[in-house]
Amino acid sequence: MLEHSASEEIARFTARPAGTTPPAVTALRVEPVGDPQTYAHRLREVLSGAVRTGAAQGFDVDALDESRIPSWFSAVTATTAVRGTTAANGTTAAHGTAAAHGTAGTAGKTPADVPGEVAAGAVRYGADRDEDPWDLQEWLFCFDPQLRRWRWWDATTPDGHTVLVWLDTRGETVIPCEELRWAAYACGARSVTGPLPLPVEDWRRQPSAGLPGAPA
Repeated sequence: MLEHSASEEIARFTARPAGTTPPAVTALRVEPVGDPQTYAHRLREVLSGAVRTGAAQGFDVDALDESRIPSWFSAVTATTAVRGTTAANGTTAAHGTAAAHGTAGTAGKTPADVPGEVAAGAVRYGADRDEDPWDLQEWLFCFDPQLRRWRWWDATTPDGHTVLVWLDTRGETVIPCEELRWAAYACGARSVTGPLPLPVEDWRRQPSAGLPGAPA
């Protein structure tokens, strides 16, 4: 099982990784609907909120705090009051339940909260994966380090158009990460492929994307 250092992972959401690099990394290749820097910033914000929630609250609870999750992400993520049973692949039996029961999303959120790129990405997830939007509580519980087989490494722009989302998987090339794929789409992706095993040297050559002060 992958050991997590939450503080180290949280730091990488707001700064390019420094120090020892993993011996092997994998990456999701994302084609954003809009600007890649804006996209990468959104993804960092969402995933950081989920990791920080787990670090602060733990997972031995009935419901996780949703206040660290951006309102626009909550607005495209269905919400139910009951958490499903965790399956062996790290997803839960409740996936899709909220959409099936007609739940529109977190209370108080309106379509006006959602950027157009985000709405388009959420639609693409359904089209590409043939899945309903994730339940927000279910999604948050997937960040339990006892279940999650990846940790955030970085996001880069190899060509100024696409975004590579780099993951430390401790050398594993095939991992369950549908919760990450949902976030990648829902932050405004037109397409998401991978995870793909890539040389860590590729990451070193590419500029990080979505960090504070990153060029547009």
